[in-house]
Amino acid sequence: MIISPCVGICIIDPVTGYCRGCHRTLEEISDWPHYTDEQARALLLQLEQRDPLAPESD
Repeated sequence: MIISPCVGICIIDPVTGYCRGCHRTLEEISDWPHYTDEQARALLLQLEQRDPLAPESD
């Protein structure tokens, strides 16, 4: 099982719909316990792109 990306800053941004801490949507947060490892890894890759502080990849 892959550990949740939650960092304890649980505020949903009203513009993006993403949590300001982990960058997941409410649906992704509630579905997380039911994800397979493959689904969780795929979402973690997406979250990197949603993080405004993440370094840009070329």
